Amino acid sequence: FWSAMESAFVSSYGRSVTNPIRRRPCRHQRRRIWMASSDVLVVAELEAMGAVSPEMHDFFARVDTHRKAKQTCYLVLATQRSHKSAMKHMSESKYPLGVDCLVTRSGLDIYQMGYATPDPYYAELFSGNDSFDRKPTEWVMSEFFSEKLKPDRELQNEGSPSEEPMIYDPKETFGENLPAVQEEVSAKLTEMGLKSRVVVDLDAKKLQILPISATIKDAIGFIQKMTKITEENTMIFGAKNSVIMDDVAKQEKSLLILSGVETPDNADPRIFETASVGATALLEGLLHHAIL
Repeated sequence: FWSAMESAFVSSYGRSVTNPIRRRPCRHQRRRIWMASSDVLVVAELEAMGAVSPEMHDFFARVDTHRKAKQTCYLVLATQRSHKSAMKHMSESKYPLGVDCLVTRSGLDIYQMGYATPDPYYAELFSGNDSFDRKPTEWVMSEFFSEKLKPDRELQNEGSPSEEPMIYDPKETFGENLPAVQEEVSAKLTEMGLKSRVVVDLDAKKLQILPISATIKDAIGFIQKMTKITEENTMIFGAKNSVIMDDVAKQEKSLLILSGVETPDNADPRIFETASVGATALLEGLLHHAIL
């Protein structure tokens, strides 16, 4: 199976990854197997799922029923959080069981559930942390943007030292014009010779600085190849204007569900918009797209 996947990587990405048998990975990596299928891939933004509710339990029940009918539904949660922060949030919220995979830090890492380390093959394909100068970047933010932005200490303290997300909250009225601040930060980091990707979540009103490497779109593409699920059989749910949904909009054939849209415009049959939020919006989208 992995030999076939390696061939797919060569044709898709222009370079190969190390064969896991040859490189003698540690025990937990040898057990890491992606289940191939031609059924449904569902990607949901963790933050957009909201609090655990009857609607969320209904959604997970639908996923379970789909699987019991011997049909594959590969369920992925995507988040800006680190793996540690996401797992803590899901544990404290008492999330239902059934998630197969976590995409963390806006696409930088993929964690299959049950593993404490990120997928090594994805990390090898999209490695970018080595070129990310974290300390100089933090100095620039403190020196030039302390009047406009403040670190989100809660989220920054929930990652390991190497993966702490650089997330900032706007001060006072700067949240109303966060895209302009984003442009200023990006320009200053470029001026200082620091390579980074500056993204903004307009709904949550947060600015995040990431290495220039993988994105949510890259992560979904990787999962599609590993599971052999096509873009047409992929459905993605999230909040309008979030970092995650802005990125996956480039998946031109996937079905999308956008929540929190004040004036829904469902002219495009591929994109379902709703004013509802949380798992309620997700269920509405499932019914609209006739999935699960």
